[in-house]
Order: sequence, then C-alpha cells, then structure tokens
Amino acid sequence: MSKSHPDARPTWFRPLEDSWTQIAEEYKNGATAAELEAKWKVSASSICRRACEPD
Repeated sequence: MSKSHPDARPTWFRPLEDSWTQIAEEYKNGATAAELEAKWKVSASSICRRACEPD
C-alpha cells in the first residue's frame, strides 16, 4: 500500500445526523463551505444544501 499524496482529494463519507448538525452550525457561524469540505470530507454542495434546510 502506498501513502496518499498530500494534495490528493479526500475520500468522501456520510456523516451522522449529529455531525450534520455541527457542520450546519459552523456554516451558519461563518465557516466557508470549502473549509468545512476539507475538515469534514463532505462535498461543498452537500454542506450548502443541508445547512439551508429548515430546522
């Protein structure tokens, strides 16, 4: 097995509902979708879509 390249795109996964709640809060508090994408390994479009859903 080889180590991944530092500039390689992250592997995506499906966060739990609790994680989505935290991601949405961070987004609403000023974090950018790109920052959260890198932190949580979730696509920016999913972050925008989920963060804009009514509570």
